[in-house]
Amino acid sequence: MSHLVKINIELKNKQGVITACNRLKWEIKENAKIKYHDGSVAEGMAIYIPGWHYPIVITSDGTVKGDNYGGSWGDPAMLNKLKQAYGVEVARSLMKKHSAPIIETQNQDGSITLAVRY
Repeated sequence: MSHLVKINIELKNKQGVITACNRLKWEIKENAKIKYHDGSVAEGMAIYIPGWHYPIVITSDGTVKGDNYGGSWGDPAMLNKLKQAYGVEVARSLMKKHSAPIIETQNQDGSITLAVRY
């Protein structure tokens, strides 16, 4: 019996963020201090999203800060790609506790299905 789950993502699991960035082959810097165009500063884990003018920063409480100037300085879909990779990697880490094979399927609509086979 299968169950579909819709997940809202908060980026609070540091290892999950790192693993997601590695999966996407995106540059990441821990303990970064990023100054944005408006002079504001964000501190935390900086993620350099391809095509974005400024990196996003994930603060210690999981808040995502960044400036893509309404999409002019970076495609918001790329942030969704990070959230998806993060969700998959955190779910995989939880599934590994069952010591069963994990099957990952990339669906035509861009979604990803994870299944554990017992």
